[in-house]
Amino acid sequence: MRKRFKGENSSGNEVVSIPKVVAKNVAVQKNLDSFFKVVSKVEAWKKLPSSAPKDLVKIYCWNVNGIRSIVEKAEFANFMRKEDPDILCFNETKIDDAALSKTNIRKEFEAFPFQYWNCSKPPKRGYSGCAVLSKVKPVAVNYDLGVKKHDREGRTITVEYEKFILVTVYVPNAGLMLKRHQYRTMEWDIDFRGYVERTERERNKPVIICGDLNCAHKDMDICKSLSQKQQAGLTPEERTGFGKLLESGYVDTFRQLYPRAVKYSFWNTKTKAKVTNEGWRIDYFLISSKAFSTVLDSEILCHYDGSDHCPIKLSVDIKNMPVYARQEQKEEQKNIKCESQVEDKIKGDAKTNKEANKKLEAISNKELQLLIEDLISCDKKRISPLYNPFSTIYFYANTCLLYTSDAADE
Repeated sequence: MRKRFKGENSSGNEVVSIPKVVAKNVAVQKNLDSFFKVVSKVEAWKKLPSSAPKDLVKIYCWNVNGIRSIVEKAEFANFMRKEDPDILCFNETKIDDAALSKTNIRKEFEAFPFQYWNCSKPPKRGYSGCAVLSKVKPVAVNYDLGVKKHDREGRTITVEYEKFILVTVYVPNAGLMLKRHQYRTMEWDIDFRGYVERTERERNKPVIICGDLNCAHKDMDICKSLSQKQQAGLTPEERTGFGKLLESGYVDTFRQLYPRAVKYSFWNTKTKAKVTNEGWRIDYFLISSKAFSTVLDSEILCHYDGSDHCPIKLSVDIKNMPVYARQEQKEEQKNIKCESQVEDKIKGDAKTNKEANKKLEAISNKELQLLIEDLISCDKKRISPLYNPFSTIYFYANTCLLYTSDAADE
């Protein structure tokens, strides 16, 4: 028998050591052991290489405040090297189609074979814009909301994968002096909410929404020193609109996982607000409530610089992503239900008719004869059979009488 080496169990497998903390109480020691096991699992996930199973997907979103500017920064290169995203979404790319074609921006992201860019259309050049870069080939891609008044600024891209749908969005800011407040709250918010609800319903897959949603939903999502109710991103109407989006079936992943955490994703660079951490949390990952159980973590990576926003990250286990019933299956189930109801109705009608026939057979010949005599008396009064309302009854009653009479003879 081979001698067992230190650090091996009886099967010859390596034993992972768990830190031991001296504790007099046995129960306390067990709790500490459990704690370190959990920590070990978390650390193992964070250290997964790019060759990790693709059931575990890392999605990042970053408002870069200009793609041409950020790719030149060492901090961005550091981010790309350390994080190694599977899917990377950008907001506020500030580049138009012409400039995108002339520059080498796409080549900067050669690690992502599937790239989708939605730029602002003329006359607004170098404004707004978003992008989705993916290492996994999607099933389908859609640009904008399909509403003309919203589709000039390149604010949304919808990428459908095998098990989920990803919508990256850069929501319009209500602007200085709230110039676009009515457009934002009364038009954009309503149409965007309708779009994602319709997309989830028609495609029958969970939806992940990510991006700069330009709203600090709760008071804890903004530094107290900056909290003024009548400014863009903080008005009651904007917060109500955000709340309605959640109520329509989506979960704010970070807040759900960390209900008391105070972290921000945006800081005003003009006032150097990041130094004092006077910021806003306006960048979000939302997910269909049915799929929230697949979320492993939702993070705000505020240690990265390079923009007035920091990147955010969502880790999901797509292996356990819920499967929705397809529309055809729903229709089939509906048809089966209708057929069942029709069968029940037919059976009920047959039973009713059978009972009616029994009652009719129970009528005595004498009663039928009296009915016929009454009808004949009507005829004697020269009421035309064509207009006689009793003619049908007469025929039916006489037939029944003959039928009973023939039955009796047999």
